[in-house]
Amino acid sequence: PCPELLDDFNRTHTIEDNYEFNLSHGMLWLYCEETKSLDYLKLALKANPEDARLKKSVTIIEKHIQSLLAS
Repeated sequence: PCPELLDDFNRTHTIEDNYEFNLSHGMLWLYCEETKSLDYLKLALKANPEDARLKKSVTIIEKHIQSLLAS
């Protein structure tokens, strides 16, 4: 359902700011695919490297993905 959710989101929301776009997509993809979510969140972090909450979120997701790969 994630591609459909993103299509619906893109049709109903206008986001001109890359940071907001990547942050929104990172949050939405987190429900379905952690790696795709992480890609978007890293792009958002690149645009706003001072966002401490986003840094922490990226770190948590990275650790989670690493633990899944190690299993």
